[in-house]
Amino acid sequence: MNQRGVEIERKFLIKIPSIELLDKLGTRTEIEQTYLEGENSSRRIRKATERGIPTYYYCEKKDINARRRTEEEYLISEETYAHLLTEAKTGTLKKVRYRVPYLQLSFEIDVYPFWKDKAIMEVELSFEDEEIQFPPFIEIIGEVTNDFGYRNVSLAQLYVPLNKE
Repeated sequence: MNQRGVEIERKFLIKIPSIELLDKLGTRTEIEQTYLEGENSSRRIRKATERGIPTYYYCEKKDINARRRTEEEYLISEETYAHLLTEAKTGTLKKVRYRVPYLQLSFEIDVYPFWKDKAIMEVELSFEDEEIQFPPFIEIIGEVTNDFGYRNVSLAQLYVPLNKE
């Protein structure tokens, strides 16, 4: 899979819904994500495990504005993933992602081990001002699309130690 394009995304801090409900309504993926050294972009590698099967990705994103970014993502081998870990600038961020469809949108709810009562919910849109109808079980604390402190790279730097050997 080679994906290249522009993503339009909004991000929200939410109260964690019932995990039982998320397991019932959504697709569960365990994610390990590490950000790599580099300038002018956000380079990362990801191990995504769904139903016990791992898949490895390399991704590069560049901001156009707070809601819009270019994104290039490629499948990589486990060996390439292991090699790229040597270029880590953050520790490996672990999370469980639940992809929950609701009406015409897909909501991605990321549950992190370091938070007990909150999570991040992202939704990709077709255009920047698209109206969002949220699932009724979601309690939004606030929108954090423009808050760089809630980006995964920031969470990795804040909560996950870097183990360079």
